[in-house]
Amino acid sequence: MAKTKFGKSQINKPAPLWFRKFKKIWSNCENLAIVILLGMGYQQDSLLMLLIKTISNFILENLEVLLGNGQYYVPSNETIEQSDSKK
Repeated sequence: MAKTKFGKSQINKPAPLWFRKFKKIWSNCENLAIVILLGMGYQQDSLLMLLIKTISNFILENLEVLLGNGQYYVPSNETIEQSDSKK
């Protein structure tokens, strides 16, 4: 596994797989927590929840852009043939 790098040089490279998985799990848990809190009657704090969610999303999205580990997305020139299902 390559070492995680951070900086402007990583902008066009994908974030490490561990970070992408962490981001997805974090986001899903955060959404669940917000739904549970709203369901429990904390509607008066919905603006605060929105603010926390927005800041969290901003931080994670920008970290994802600046993180890398030397991997590249490899473009594929192959096309996938679609079978005709009406035969």
